Amino acid sequence: MADLILAPIVDTAISKVISYGFNQSGLGAAYKLELRKFTFTLSMVRALLQDAEKQHVTSHPDLKPWLKGLLAIVDEAHDIVEEFTYKSLLRKVAARKPMWKQVNIERCAKLKSPPSVSELTNLQMLHILDCKELSSIGESLSTSVDLKKLMIRKCPSLIYVPNLHGLSSLHTLTIEECDGLTSLPSGLSSCSALEELRIHCNYLTSIPEDLNAFCSLVRLDISRCRNLISIPGESLGSLACLKALCIGGFSEELEVFPDLNSIYHLKSSLENLTVIGWEKLRHLPHQIQHLTHLRKLSIKDFHGVEALPEWLGELTSLRSLSIIDCKSLKHMLSMDCPFRLQFFHIDNCPCWEYY
Repeated sequence: MADLILAPIVDTAISKVISYGFNQSGLGAAYKLELRKFTFTLSMVRALLQDAEKQHVTSHPDLKPWLKGLLAIVDEAHDIVEEFTYKSLLRKVAARKPMWKQVNIERCAKLKSPPSVSELTNLQMLHILDCKELSSIGESLSTSVDLKKLMIRKCPSLIYVPNLHGLSSLHTLTIEECDGLTSLPSGLSSCSALEELRIHCNYLTSIPEDLNAFCSLVRLDISRCRNLISIPGESLGSLACLKALCIGGFSEELEVFPDLNSIYHLKSSLENLTVIGWEKLRHLPHQIQHLTHLRKLSIKDFHGVEALPEWLGELTSLRSLSIIDCKSLKHMLSMDCPFRLQFFHIDNCPCWEYY
């Protein structure tokens, strides 16, 4: 009975809406108006049926299955309209896709591979965050020649990032907490405009030797890479524009900090340095003492260091000093050293005694 009464009404209305959709390009004004009217009608019918079900089901129990049948038909019609609207929107989005300049993909737990970005010739920023099953971000980025920012974070299953060759506009590259990666993408050295490079990946085993290709690099962060046993130390000294460096947190098997001899050449440019240690280290990298223009220094996770070196007091340009998570640190520098600090921060150093 429900089908006989309501189905012809629903079929006629849906046919009318669909005919508008196919006769309009995209989501035309007439189509959208008709769709709004029909959606409103469905909502009204649903409300009336629900009210009738509540009012009459007790006094007329035989009406209950009939009313439920009507509601099911209305719900089905509503689902058809929603699906049609969604598909129409997808067609409209697909038509404009090449014009996209920014794509953010965040917290898509089941995503294994994102839609192809090869058609996004105007793309300037790609940000992928917290996609647990993502294993690849596509076969190529080379057509996105205007790409300026590429940030991939918290994607533990990621094992492949496509070749970056030809991305001459790229100025920010961040790859963090992607523990499936064992190496950085090839073609990185061709990104001559790169200004910021941040790498935190536990299973990374190597860093490209040709860091000196990044003549515009201002900020470099290579840290929390627990399988890394060496860094291209000689290349660091050629980064003439480098102002901020964060480095360390490497393999626990290392008993000394990897080679930093070449940072002597950064003494007139480097202003901000963060060094991160690990359990076996007993000393800070002595090369720090040559950075006479250093203004901000952060020392973290040097668990074997009991006293700060006296040469630290010779960094007369230093204005900010932070010491964090150095569990064996007992002794600070003498207050008579020629420091001109404006900010001092110490946190979670349980053995430190001020005197």
